[in-house]
Amino acid sequence: MNIRKQNKKLKDVDYKHLEKIFTNEVYYKAMKKLSPKEKQVIYLLVFDSNDLEKVCSEMKKSKKDVIQIKANAIKHFKRNINKYKKLKKNGGAVSGK
Repeated sequence: MNIRKQNKKLKDVDYKHLEKIFTNEVYYKAMKKLSPKEKQVIYLLVFDSNDLEKVCSEMKKSKKDVIQIKANAIKHFKRNINKYKKLKKNGGAVSGK
């Protein structure tokens, strides 16, 4: 089921501002740091629950390209989470840069 349908508060979230779905500061900053293309793929596949073919058609990309963008987005999101968690643990500010 579409995440937006499950949570009415997320009605106005789009792929350009996907980080708004997180209340946790670390996750918010980690998502905000992703490229627009990575956010768009995550948004279309996960948030809007579209199938791969529909995403490929909408983005005018091959399946291979979309799968690679998704893999990179997940890798970058995890890397960003770890980076911001370490900063926070060491008493540093979690900045968006």
